[in-house]
Amino acid sequence: MAEHLTVVSHPLVQHKLTLMREKDTSTASFRQLLREISLRHWRAVVTKEALVGLANALHARTGLPDLCFAGGVALNSVANGRIVREGPFKNVFIQPAAGDSGGALGASTKRSR
Repeated sequence: MAEHLTVVSHPLVQHKLTLMREKDTSTASFRQLLREISLRHWRAVVTKEALVGLANALHARTGLPDLCFAGGVALNSVANGRIVREGPFKNVFIQPAAGDSGGALGASTKRSR
């Protein structure tokens, strides 16, 4: 059963759980908080799976040994860990610009070749 257990320790989720536990929280507020927590969790799960799948598909298509990943979503540390541990790439570089401006770096590199 532990393999299906997910521990969520994000401060925002913890705050919402605290609000849900208060006895004066209305049913409507409780349900809204639950929806917000659920959406946050599943959005993260879907994003992680999409990134891992995209990396594997990219390798299958190109056969290249290296992956350079840029942009805001590239900072998903859980997905990056799986790509490094389970993926087919020899080298993985995550461009540290914490925004989608990293895409310009990839485009300029491609154009220069």
